[in-house]
Amino acid sequence: MKRIRIGFFTGWRCEYGLTVELLRILDDDPEIELLIYPNGLHLLKKFGYTVDEIEEDGFTIGKKIFTYKEQGEDKAFELTNSINKIYRELTKSKLDGIIVNGDRIEAYAAALSAHFSNIPIFHIGGGVITKGAVDNIYRYNITNLSNVHFVTNKTAYERLLKFETISDENIHFVGSTAVDRIIKFKENPISIKE
Repeated sequence: MKRIRIGFFTGWRCEYGLTVELLRILDDDPEIELLIYPNGLHLLKKFGYTVDEIEEDGFTIGKKIFTYKEQGEDKAFELTNSINKIYRELTKSKLDGIIVNGDRIEAYAAALSAHFSNIPIFHIGGGVITKGAVDNIYRYNITNLSNVHFVTNKTAYERLLKFETISDENIHFVGSTAVDRIIKFKENPISIKE
């Protein structure tokens, strides 16, 4: 039986941390081959080279995609460089779909790249509005590029139902993985020292 190849594109620690439990479920599924594609801040020493956490968690790395420079660049460079490098990797990857979480520029670059590679996009966190944040623009555009939507709250769900570009049957109100992490922590708290 052919396994479904799913890529998770992650550019920073927060969205990875919020998605890690879901990734473990997917990784344990014998019908799915999960590949993690760290990029962006994960691969910068000044942000802790957090790709090490992904590797320590035991996930298979599809490819480390170096999209940012240590000294920093402007947003236009980061976006265009990310699109170019992620697109090149996607054209070789033979993925059946990608997962992006949230609204950052790294997620937007992955969604644009997948769109132009004709790879289905599964978006977590669409429909949310963060007052005053530039990331709202990225999230809105990721939503319009995506094929399937996993929505974290009722207000966001109702907002997406109003999008004329999205089929209602592709919108799923699943709740927040952040809440799941809080519940898990409360069940097995660790000390600050740990």
